Amino acid sequence: MMSVQVDDETLHMFRTMVDDYVRDRETVESSLPAGSDNADAGYRPQSWRSYSEMGWLSVSLDEIDGGFDGAPELVGAIMAGVGAGLLAEPIFTSAILCARLLRLIGWKGGGGITPAQIGSGETILTLAHEEGFDSSPWDDRECSYDAGRLVGTKVNVLHGNIASHILVTASDGAGDLVILLTRTDAPGISREDYRTLDGRWASTMIFDTAHGLPISEGSIARTALVRAIDESIVALCSEAWGAIRRLNEITRSYLRQREQFGRPIGNNQVLQHRMMECLIQQAEVRAVVLRAQRALRSSGEADRMRTVSGAMAVTAAAARHIGYEAVQMHGGIGMTHEYAVSHYFKRLRMIELMLGQRRHHLRRFAEYRKS
Repeated sequence: MMSVQVDDETLHMFRTMVDDYVRDRETVESSLPAGSDNADAGYRPQSWRSYSEMGWLSVSLDEIDGGFDGAPELVGAIMAGVGAGLLAEPIFTSAILCARLLRLIGWKGGGGITPAQIGSGETILTLAHEEGFDSSPWDDRECSYDAGRLVGTKVNVLHGNIASHILVTASDGAGDLVILLTRTDAPGISREDYRTLDGRWASTMIFDTAHGLPISEGSIARTALVRAIDESIVALCSEAWGAIRRLNEITRSYLRQREQFGRPIGNNQVLQHRMMECLIQQAEVRAVVLRAQRALRSSGEADRMRTVSGAMAVTAAAARHIGYEAVQMHGGIGMTHEYAVSHYFKRLRMIELMLGQRRHHLRRFAEYRKS
């Protein structure tokens, strides 16, 4: 279900809009407030409204609702900007992961929200799916939904502190997957909020005979969930590429400007070789992202799964290497909170852990390898 075709001119205009916005209006300091006790850290209403006005929050919606039906090229352009600018609002969680899941299951509205409210930013969605910090996104769910009651615990619910509604995955009485929609503040739901490594917020949510609206179940729900996760993995790879590109730019500039013994440290051949390796890996990430975007449009299910997990495995390895190299080539300043490098490093580490760790993707890649 991906009918919107994006021509080169439209894609170029969209990328230019995103790049211009991030360059002109965003800084690391504005994206990640220093106040560690600020429960709304990283969520700025004015920026959220701007994202809506530019059409970012509608990208996964149906064309009828003013969206682009999750066109992977446009999603990639947005997420590359999110990575470059370290934008901490729930663009990925609400406008891409959850909105795309709703689109794939054929949801047209209900549960107190409409597609228009998602596109306007009035409704903020999150997905309660993980049940263990080391779990795979394709594991069976232990959270149960039976006789109209939802029981279980979900961890790492991104932006749970500011989300208005939750999509919850659970198993019904017959053991089939069911996807439910409920409000964050519904009776029977309690949560514990905490900051993640990259300064964003997540929650552990406990459902104690909570009510939820079933919006999809069985094979339809499972197929839609796997597809939405795959598309979201590619979006995360695009975010990582945007962060990697910006991190390499910062590091190259530092090597040219920082002087020691009367000359730039970038004249050191060893540092030149290390920087070149980072730039090569940046190009490799870009290549696997483009290949994965094409797979979302044209590949069969098995090839799509293989290509997507392969892309994340390559991206995760490159992100870790480039993050480490950037910190080391900067020296002690690279880990300070006041300097951008540390924030890019932390965000890349978090992306590596989202929607399956690298070993999960390598295992999946091998499972669906071509004969």
